[in-house]
Amino acid sequence: MLHERIMAVEENRRLNSIIDIAFVHVSEEYVLTPRTEGSTTLVTDDDVRSKFPGPGWLAVRLTRANVDASMSRLKDHGERVPPPY
Repeated sequence: MLHERIMAVEENRRLNSIIDIAFVHVSEEYVLTPRTEGSTTLVTDDDVRSKFPGPGWLAVRLTRANVDASMSRLKDHGERVPPPY
């Protein structure tokens, strides 16, 4: 079961939350930074831990794969040309 607790929000700038899913505990922060050419940079900083001794490496590997896939989908979505009206 997934439990996400939003810890802090700065509208259009930053989101900080804690996620617990299975044996994985993630403290994450997303920061949006506007760029001069009109685009935006999104940076995520995740502190990933296992709730149990031992499988920390697996928690990190699974979380990294999920974050990479999510960021790739988000990038593809942001780069799509909107349909003409």
